[in-house]
Amino acid sequence: GALFIRSYERGERVHLAMVSRGYTGAMPVIDEATATRTQWAYAAALPALALAVCLLGWTL
Repeated sequence: GALFIRSYERGERVHLAMVSRGYTGAMPVIDEATATRTQWAYAAALPALALAVCLLGWTL
């Protein structure tokens, strides 16, 4: 019984904290945000560099 009460009260505190930070019960949807080619290039640069280092380390 005590565990249930603690869990319920914690859930209430978490919910109140979320509401105080603007939670409305739905995820915000941003239709206009699309990644540009430059952003995709930056995002792909690190994995490509990591792959190159891995392949170089394996062959040397």
